[in-house]
Amino acid sequence: MSSKYDLIVIGAGSGGLGIAMGMLELGFKVLLVDKSSEKIGGKCLSTGCVPSKALLRR
Repeated sequence: MSSKYDLIVIGAGSGGLGIAMGMLELGFKVLLVDKSSEKIGGKCLSTGCVPSKALLRR
């Protein structure tokens, strides 16, 4: 069985970008998927860094 990617990262926030870039530098084939192609990088201070913020909104 062969796959196109070694890793698929969902979300281009600071964590997603960091892991995608790190794995690329190590030679992995990475697919980065995000809902926006314009605002890459996420909103760490408002919604992303502390998981409880997302849980409190649900």
